[in-house]
Amino acid sequence: MKTLVIQLARLGDILQTLPALHAYCRSNSTEKIHFLVRKKFSEIAHILPVCDSVIEMDTKVILEASIFAGEDGVEDSLSVMQKWVERLKAEGYEKIINLSFSPFSSYLTSLLADEGVEVVGYTRHEDGFLAIPDDASAYFYGQVGVNRSNRFHLIDLFASILGVELEDQDWNLSKNYDSKKLENYIAFHIGASNPKKSLSQTAIVGLLRAIVKSSDIGIYLLGGTEDIAMAESIERQLGGSKIKNMVGKTNLAELIDIIAKSKAFMGADSGPMQICNLTNTLCINFSNEFVNFWETGPRSYKSFVCYVKDFSLLDMNEVALEIKTILETGSSEWIQGDRLGYHGAYPTTPSQDFQWSLIKAIYLGEEFPALESSQFARAVVHLNDVNDISLHHLANFQIGNRQQASVLETADKIMDTLATEVEEIMPIVYWFRTEKIRMGPVPLTDLIIQYMDLHKKLKQILELYLKPKWEITEDLL
Repeated sequence: MKTLVIQLARLGDILQTLPALHAYCRSNSTEKIHFLVRKKFSEIAHILPVCDSVIEMDTKVILEASIFAGEDGVEDSLSVMQKWVERLKAEGYEKIINLSFSPFSSYLTSLLADEGVEVVGYTRHEDGFLAIPDDASAYFYGQVGVNRSNRFHLIDLFASILGVELEDQDWNLSKNYDSKKLENYIAFHIGASNPKKSLSQTAIVGLLRAIVKSSDIGIYLLGGTEDIAMAESIERQLGGSKIKNMVGKTNLAELIDIIAKSKAFMGADSGPMQICNLTNTLCINFSNEFVNFWETGPRSYKSFVCYVKDFSLLDMNEVALEIKTILETGSSEWIQGDRLGYHGAYPTTPSQDFQWSLIKAIYLGEEFPALESSQFARAVVHLNDVNDISLHHLANFQIGNRQQASVLETADKIMDTLATEVEEIMPIVYWFRTEKIRMGPVPLTDLIIQYMDLHKKLKQILELYLKPKWEITEDLL
């Protein structure tokens, strides 16, 4: 059997794909597995090979004609794309797993998947609309993203889509370094995937000065060419032999080696931070309100997130002393689990905790959370009323009745509006909306039946809060 795994996102996503892909290749050793990535970010897949072959998508070659010739070059670009797709199809893949979650990747998957090919992940129906064939990808579509309450790590989500259980051997994909012989330095990445997520130069200088003062450990500064000026300024302010400026001076293989040999890695959300998961390097990750660390935080052994809304509020002397304790003893009150711990103000609200409990109830079959919010109570009543209207019209639906179609469309819009106004109800509405999208092109009579079944499932959830256990009372409304 030949399988194609597609990951056309950026470096950080590829890094978070590799542990799950390693587990898949390990668990399916009889399959011939190819890994498709963009050429720009393919180096890591070659440095840490986990499957039979890496296939590169060279977007520059495909789009070159349209970039330089504009509309006149579109046909040439389409021709190049078509020939590339035909070469991929000639490989005869019997299974395609799309981990990209992008519109382009869904169209590509659809083009590659002939009849009889098993597809996991985003693809397209024959009419061109989005198709989400598996539950894990449906969860990603409905509950993962900005301002969502997902707390499953992307690595775990990728593993779920691939249908594998992660083991220790799937984490450390680089060379095995003897932890007792690690070199005496901390790898410190001064940049971030987004400027809003990064520590300021002032904060970095204050932290490194405190570390140098309290410990004899060295500091390797890491970063890209865009960080060179800041690194030189940091180096001038700190001085001394303990600081080694490697910013802009390492390739990816060297960067992995430096992180793997270090006693710890420190930095904000970034690709280098994700490398820690593949080298099993202890990671101290600085995270703020612009990052969902639940999805992208460190997962290497005994790592933790140092969360604060404003990095300038951190007590750098306290952080430095705790780092010294961790390096000397291997333990800390800050580390609260094998794979992830937290330090700082607990970065959730009662509303976010409630939404997460709702998500686990809907998707994992756990208990539904008790009704506590008056806003949620009102939203449940309104959502139930709208749902009853939809059920009534679906049960009495007449083909060609434009008024009924308009009522049903309006009901869907009201549900979406409720989700924007009352955040506690979002997981339910997003689940409902995603399940509706998953319905493929079928005869109208069959579609009406599927819609009714989904609306009935929605009503079952809402009735949990309407009667009898948490019956909504006037004081809540």
